[in-house]
Amino acid sequence: MFSCHRYHNIDKEEENPMFCPVCKSEFKPSITVCPNCKANLVEELPEETFSLLKTANKRLVDRTVTYFEHLNIKTEITEHEEIDSIVYEIKVPVSKKRIAVDELSTIMKYEAEEALKEMTPEEYAELEEEARENAIKRSAPSGYTKANVRSAEYKSSGLTLIVFGILVTAYIVLGQLDIVPFPFVSYSKVIFLVLGVAMIGYGIYSLIRASGIKGDEAKEDDDESKVNTFLTKVFPKEEIEKIGSEDDSPEELKFIKRMDFVKEAVQKEFPDINANFIEQLVDDHFDKIYN
Repeated sequence: MFSCHRYHNIDKEEENPMFCPVCKSEFKPSITVCPNCKANLVEELPEETFSLLKTANKRLVDRTVTYFEHLNIKTEITEHEEIDSIVYEIKVPVSKKRIAVDELSTIMKYEAEEALKEMTPEEYAELEEEARENAIKRSAPSGYTKANVRSAEYKSSGLTLIVFGILVTAYIVLGQLDIVPFPFVSYSKVIFLVLGVAMIGYGIYSLIRASGIKGDEAKEDDDESKVNTFLTKVFPKEEIEKIGSEDDSPEELKFIKRMDFVKEAVQKEFPDINANFIEQLVDDHFDKIYN
């Protein structure tokens, strides 16, 4: 119906076209409202923006905006009210995304350096220690359970199940012989008997598993000894701190990178050893050095 008003071939001699901010369609200068979206037309479409940063740090926001003005990067600031603070969102044109991200990294590095300069030696030492602790937590405990622990758990579960299974089975037998009272309906005896036998069966299975796992203890102890010897020899504290020493990253990030580097080196050295076990041993090695 309105197709005749759409303007696709613009005559250079005519005035500039109008645009719909919703559907981005282009129209003759004489059209003021988009017939499809019912939105008022504009002479120029706004450039799409990219959300660069969200922060409650007003000083960082002001410094970023001022710095970007010198670089001719337009910024759009939006305030968001949170529960206990105001969060500022900085948006930049999509066309400036790459340079804005790079320059923001420079600004944040400068902010971090300024903050460090204002710290007392005690505050800096406390921050460094907190960073190490957070790095250890982030580096993630492998969740690996050693063979002797798994063996003990299976053995304990197996013995418990067997004992309870024998007690349940004995109770059913004694009840069937009218030696002890059995205050349940008769078919319940079958259910209890099946339950008792199942507990005994699973208990025996657990003991067999425990015995099988126990056979892995010697190999695991040997693997642990080899990895720990390698870590002590190749990665003492002074060698670890050489890794990425020229990197300007924050101490926490640098610590994580060092740990990842050591884990990768150990896994290459011992490819046949369980990766989760290696992670745990490396975590323990760092824990001994820095705690």
